[in-house]
Amino acid sequence: MIHRPWLRGEDRIITRYARLLLRGAYPNATAAARDCEREISTLRADPAARAGHHPFGVIRRRVADRAHELGANWSRCEWQARERRVAERHARAFVAGHHSSIRAAARAAQADLAALSGSTHRSTVSVYDEILQRVRRAGWRSPAWHWSEPEIRILQRYARRLADGRFASAVAASRACMDHFARLGRQRPRPGWLAARRSSLAVYRKICPQARAHGRIAPDSWTRAEERRAEPLVKMVVSGRIPNAGDAARRYLGKTGRARSAGHAASEPRRTYHGVHGWMLSRARELGRGPVCARWRPSEQGLIRRYARAIEKGEYDCCISAARACRKELEQLRSRSPQAFADRSSLAISARLCRLTETRGPASRACRTREEIRLLDPWLNWYERYRHLHRLKPLAQAAEGLQADLEKIGRRRSVGAMRSWLTMERLRRLGLLTPARRASRSS
Repeated sequence: MIHRPWLRGEDRIITRYARLLLRGAYPNATAAARDCEREISTLRADPAARAGHHPFGVIRRRVADRAHELGANWSRCEWQARERRVAERHARAFVAGHHSSIRAAARAAQADLAALSGSTHRSTVSVYDEILQRVRRAGWRSPAWHWSEPEIRILQRYARRLADGRFASAVAASRACMDHFARLGRQRPRPGWLAARRSSLAVYRKICPQARAHGRIAPDSWTRAEERRAEPLVKMVVSGRIPNAGDAARRYLGKTGRARSAGHAASEPRRTYHGVHGWMLSRARELGRGPVCARWRPSEQGLIRRYARAIEKGEYDCCISAARACRKELEQLRSRSPQAFADRSSLAISARLCRLTETRGPASRACRTREEIRLLDPWLNWYERYRHLHRLKPLAQAAEGLQADLEKIGRRRSVGAMRSWLTMERLRRLGLLTPARRASRSS
């Protein structure tokens, strides 16, 4: 990444904090670098001068290197025999289950190393690597890569409970299983067969196949009783009394849940929302319902064009706010004649507005607020200035800086989105973003 040269004042601050680190005023280079970064940031009062600021990792490395130049000998010398004995003791304690994780063992070992007289300072990362090597030499492998036999037995127990109907869904069963694993993890000594961390998604993916083997997961084919219960709702979707298949699926699940609680549908398999929605949608098409994405009527298109012109005039900050206002007017049209107008989502309206403003104006500015565009211009100019230095990745640095500026005003954007925005805006300025090129990129 591109960083501007170190100023003389910054270099003097780096040297001063490196000397303080040597005298023992800071426990490690990270703590010294935090105060050093805070003092360096006060030298640049001009916001434009912060475009090429030094990140924290660069400042920390600079402080550590300067301390080594001044005679520091910690963190780079060989481990002594007594230090290796401490690391070996904590590695065995982890394998025996006395530490919850390797990181916890590294913290405990670091505290014991700091108590040794005459020993050098060891960072948490170096102690962690030393213990990890010894643990692997002892034959230990992370349980996160495989499931142990006791864990599989616990999963089978919760899968059987799910099959017996004790849980409303597989998600509830996986959460209960996660709570069970958490209780086991709080035991001391901690079971060695238990993984340090299991995600709820991993547990859910393990429980579902086992519950399906017990007959808990519903098969693809529907029974006649289910079809009789769902057929009236499908006909209401076709006639327009229910706006879409999603509302019909929710009604069906509510009706089935009440019947199951009364004991009438206890033998029937439980259906998920997506399964019911997909079946009702296909059945409604068989009965003659039109496509879900109905054609836009001339009155709807005129309304969309009016809001697109409002975006170009600056009456709305972005397409999303304009789509919400447009959807309210479309709902008024639909309330007058439900059969003539389809139910349009805000996402579909926003996409159509963005597509319409693309053909008229800048594509990348269609769904951005004026405040975001104002922050984009300085970073785009900076990227154009340093674009020829490919080895230092100027696009990545400009995207990260733009992301940081947007977070200050409450806009959360990913780095990938910022890279794409910078690239597209640059092509637009150069006149290379023709309508045909836009279509090829969007496809």
